[in-house]
Amino acid sequence: MRTITKKKFYLIMTVVCAVVIVIMLGVRFVDASDSSTPKYKYYTSYKVKANDTLTSIAEEYTKDTNISVSDYISDLKNDNRLNDDEITEGKNIIISYYSDIKK
Repeated sequence: MRTITKKKFYLIMTVVCAVVIVIMLGVRFVDASDSSTPKYKYYTSYKVKANDTLTSIAEEYTKDTNISVSDYISDLKNDNRLNDDEITEGKNIIISYYSDIKK
C-alpha cells in the first residue's frame, strides 16, 4: 500500500480547491442566455387607446426581448385579471416592460 506524504496531500488538496474555485467562477460569470435580452422587468400603468389590442400592446413591449407575444399576453391577462382578450379604450391596465437599467 502506498502512502502519501503530508506535502503531497496538501499539494493535491490545493490543486483540487483551485479547480473547484475556477469552475465556480466560470459558472457564475458565463451566461448562456442572449446578452441582448434586457435583464430587469418593471410594471407600469397603461391607458388603453383606440384600436389597442392585447396583441398590439404585446408586440410593442416585447420588441428587443426574447419574450414571446403569447407569453406576454398571458402575463397581461394574469396581471389584470382578464378572462378574455377584451380591453376597453380609456381604461388603465398594468403592463410590464424590460430594461437593462436597474431602477
